[in-house]
Amino acid sequence: MPSSVIRCTHLSGDRYEVRVSDAIGAVGLGDLQLLVQPK
Repeated sequence: MPSSVIRCTHLSGDRYEVRVSDAIGAVGLGDLQLLVQPK
């Protein structure tokens, strides 16, 4: 099973849960930008 730093899980409708493992920074896709900060 491949491992990933970013995991997206569809919750319902247009809602998703995004989990980032052991990383900080920015992720961009089209008009969407996620800023990942330490806990």
